Amino acid sequence: MSPPPLVYERYAKLVSRGAPDSVDFLNGQWQRDLVEPVIGDRPHYTKAGSGSTTLHIYYQADTATWHIASEVGAGLVFVAAASIAHHPNTVPRSAWMLAKLNAGAVSLEAWPDFEIVTEGPNTEEEPFLLEEIGVDFFLRVQLKTRKVIWFESPAGEVYHSAAKPGGAGGRAKPGKRYCHICHKCFSANNFSHQHLANLHRPGKIDGLRLQQDADGTIRLAWAVPPDNGLRVTHYTLTCSADGGASWHECMESAVPNASIGASLLRDGMGYSFRVAGVNLAGTGPESDPTQPAGKAGDGTVFLAAGAHTRDLNSAGSASPVDETRDGGYESGGTEATTSVVSPPVRQRLGELKMDFGDALGSPLASPAGSLGGGNLNAFA
Repeated sequence: MSPPPLVYERYAKLVSRGAPDSVDFLNGQWQRDLVEPVIGDRPHYTKAGSGSTTLHIYYQADTATWHIASEVGAGLVFVAAASIAHHPNTVPRSAWMLAKLNAGAVSLEAWPDFEIVTEGPNTEEEPFLLEEIGVDFFLRVQLKTRKVIWFESPAGEVYHSAAKPGGAGGRAKPGKRYCHICHKCFSANNFSHQHLANLHRPGKIDGLRLQQDADGTIRLAWAVPPDNGLRVTHYTLTCSADGGASWHECMESAVPNASIGASLLRDGMGYSFRVAGVNLAGTGPESDPTQPAGKAGDGTVFLAAGAHTRDLNSAGSASPVDETRDGGYESGGTEATTSVVSPPVRQRLGELKMDFGDALGSPLASPAGSLGGGNLNAFA
């Protein structure tokens, strides 16, 4: 006997709202498409647009982008969101962008008032299906204090999401949350701090290496760590100017390499690096620290003996690092091709440079201290 058909919708409804009057047809209720309910391993929804137009919400797998468009893979794209979320309901609100046509070119404009959410009775008797809220709901959505979600697991059991019991019926027992990586429900009380942190954070990075270029630039590269089921989104580098007694975050990078221009290094100072991978489950363990690098008292950039242990290509990535891995969904890999330093992190690096020179570090008589930093030259 064949299994019963998968139920995509039951008590809940998907709603979009916040679009201005000029594109009011983007607001309203959506239904799961009956002919093609799944596109790109993600739900496909439709609704009536303006006139006889049918609008589609679907996931474009090759670009890792959600679209609201007049056709699937063609036609006019009205809204886009760069996100690998498994459902429109779990796409961050800040990710939705309005596609605008200006002088023949399409640009994306932030649209803070627009959102797509799943609404429903949310009761023990009429719980959400994971198909309605997104299988990755409990990974991506931060529930507000006292907000409780009733949901039905793929096995047909109904649970609430609260960490502790607190009422009659199903609330008399502790809640659970669903992990779409493990395909199981786990204790809500331990879901984030134990289950995700222990099983799905990136693994430890091995082989953080340094190289000095002819112009004095120091380059770093490392191997992509095990992602443990959730794609590594970026890396954080921490640095120390006091031989490892204290460490400070100095840079974020979207790819497994970074560099530090010689102008950022302070004369007579040495620094050390560590790096860790980050994904939705949190930050993985720090790598072992590098050997010291920095500037000698005469301004000459140095690396400690043995620091340059393998060649790096001209882009700054380590030759053995495979950057062609599949970067989609939760399979691991690196999608970006350039490092990313946010303004606060860039500012912290500048502050740390000053701190290292004036307070934390001590001038070196010989190349034997420690250094940490990142590439600001690429982000000017």
